[in-house]
Amino acid sequence: MDDNVYIHLDATSSILPHLKAHLPQASTELYVVQVPPAPNSTVLATFPPTESPPGSSAWAVGVLGITGMPETEFFFWSSVEAAPTINRDEDEERFRTAYAQFEQMLEFISHRKHPEKETLIVGSLHSSIASYIPISSRCHLST
Repeated sequence: MDDNVYIHLDATSSILPHLKAHLPQASTELYVVQVPPAPNSTVLATFPPTESPPGSSAWAVGVLGITGMPETEFFFWSSVEAAPTINRDEDEERFRTAYAQFEQMLEFISHRKHPEKETLIVGSLHSSIASYIPISSRCHLST
């Protein structure tokens, strides 16, 4: 379920160096880690804060900032977004993996952080990841 999602309390040291290596593709995520969207923002990743992200497989970062205002509350980025395009089948598999990581973070948010939330406004989601969201789960999707 959400066993591979970790909270990074000191994201400036545990996340930023890894995002900087993926600029410009990770620029939005880098910004929201540096300038959180809410005072109580939470940075999530698919690797523990005491470890580096896996070099040979996909990893992801999410920034959750619930403000109570109708604005973006969750920003998601996956390392597959920075990977060069190889071929259609491999790209599809990579983005499927990224979508699974996105789902894991949503599960974590809905079960552990904010079980009361019925709607979460997501921003900066790559269109190839968004394409896997079931139609029944979309209220409004702008890519």
